[in-house]
Amino acid sequence: MQQNVLFLHLYKKTAKFTMMKNQRLLLLLLIVLPFILTNCNKKYEPPVLTGTWAIDTSQVFFDAGWDDRLREFDNLTGSELEKRVVDSYQNMRTALKQPASINIHPNNTFDFNYVYDTDSGTYIQDGAYLTFKFTSGRYPNGLLGVSDGVQLTLLINSQDIISLMTNVVPLTTDEAAFLFEGKAPPELDLPSFNENPIIRYLEAYVAYKRTSMDY
Repeated sequence: MQQNVLFLHLYKKTAKFTMMKNQRLLLLLLIVLPFILTNCNKKYEPPVLTGTWAIDTSQVFFDAGWDDRLREFDNLTGSELEKRVVDSYQNMRTALKQPASINIHPNNTFDFNYVYDTDSGTYIQDGAYLTFKFTSGRYPNGLLGVSDGVQLTLLINSQDIISLMTNVVPLTTDEAAFLFEGKAPPELDLPSFNENPIIRYLEAYVAYKRTSMDY
């Protein structure tokens, strides 16, 4: 089955980047697997994305993980930073519901349609892995996506999640540096904190369903 070959290629690609602590491709593997299993007996054809896509609000995912230094920080400062991060989960999911729709054109360009504006860019396709990369003004480093032609899932990279969190979670400059860079405020004199980011992983993806083949 040709789809099984595609799965093995994708697994190897995922494993390589997982060793580099790239959580996004592990999520990609989990998202692509149902597409492959569903279509394993079908002749493989690269999906065509041209058309209009609307967000599937039931498939907006966000998660984060951190180590015990966050609790230690809270005990020393009384800042309740951990609680603020946890309380922000729903607000993060709400923020991830934009763009609400995507228009994809046949010349490999697209429009992300937000409430107040539109972000346009270009995308490239890697048909062998059902994956795509979307690059725009808001996402100059690109968003990784996967699609079977019926559903399109965008994986948000860590730096873009951090940018979103700094807008959604009420953070001081010192708190942001502590969470994302492992830099404790100087007045705490805690050099043991200055090793790795307190946030150990950030994961987010958003799924879209095709609503029209027109653009």
